Amino acid sequence: MPKKDLLSIPQITPDFGFGSGKSIISSNSGDSGNPNQRNITETSNQQMAVMDAFAKKAIHAVGKMTEINKHATEQFHETIENISDLKSKSRGKEHEATMEQFGDAMSQVAGQQMLGTVKIGSAAIASEVSRRPSTTYEKKSGLMRLLGK
Repeated sequence: MPKKDLLSIPQITPDFGFGSGKSIISSNSGDSGNPNQRNITETSNQQMAVMDAFAKKAIHAVGKMTEINKHATEQFHETIENISDLKSKSRGKEHEATMEQFGDAMSQVAGQQMLGTVKIGSAAIASEVSRRPSTTYEKKSGLMRLLGK
C-alpha cells in the first residue's frame, strides 16, 4: 500500500469536493416544478431585497446625519461669534462682567440645545433605518390610489 503524502495539496475541482459541481443557485431555480424550491427562491429573493433596502436606507441615513452635524456645527460657531461680538461691545466693568457671565451661560445652553437636537434627529433617522420595509404588495386600482385607500 503506497504511503499517502499528508502535506500534498489535493487538486481543486469545480465542486470543491462537495458534490456534483452544479451550482445550488441557478438563474432559473424559481422556475422549478418543485414547490419547495420555488418557495425557498421567493423567500431568498425577498430577504435579499430587504437587505438591499436596509443598506440603501443606512447609506442615506449616514448622509442625513452628516448634514445635521455639519449644520449644527456651523450654527454653533455663528452663535459663539455673535456672543463674542456682544461681549466686546460691553460698557464698563460691571456690564462687562455681566455680559461675560451671560455669554458663557448662553454658549453652554446653545451647545446643549444643538447637541440635544442632533441626538434626537439622529435617533429618529436610525429608527427609520431599523424599521423593516413592507414585503407585501397590494395592487390598487387607479380609483383607490386617487381616494388614498
